[in-house]
Amino acid sequence: MGEGENGVSEPYRDPNEDKSAEQLEQKVELIREHLTDVVSELDYRRHEMMDVPGQLKKHAGLVAAIAGGATLLAGGAVGLAIYRSRRAAGKKVTVVKVKQYEGMFHRVLTAAAGAMVGVLVKTLAQKLMEPVLEGGEHRPTLPR
Repeated sequence: MGEGENGVSEPYRDPNEDKSAEQLEQKVELIREHLTDVVSELDYRRHEMMDVPGQLKKHAGLVAAIAGGATLLAGGAVGLAIYRSRRAAGKKVTVVKVKQYEGMFHRVLTAAAGAMVGVLVKTLAQKLMEPVLEGGEHRPTLPR
């Protein structure tokens, strides 16, 4: 018997080992290139999504519609509250001092603004994530 332990022998060495190492290096390089593409795409989308002025320009119509709707909603809520309070007091509905309803106006306006921001964020997120959720084949071009 040899000097080694029983049942232990030299490991088998493949004569094509150098070739397989080169293949592995090529595969690793391809994976790195693909990962670089993915990371750069994510970075581009992150920059595009966080560009608030660019998003506001891109979706100006939506922002205007949401702001107009929120303004109408707030005005209607204040008008309805004024009407109801005057009617409950048994008085004729007349022009009301804004200072009486200033606190309520701020609460309604704050709620409307919060709703507007929520809808805007959801819409923007859906628009930006749509290509990713559909398979990721679409790559937006950078503006020049």
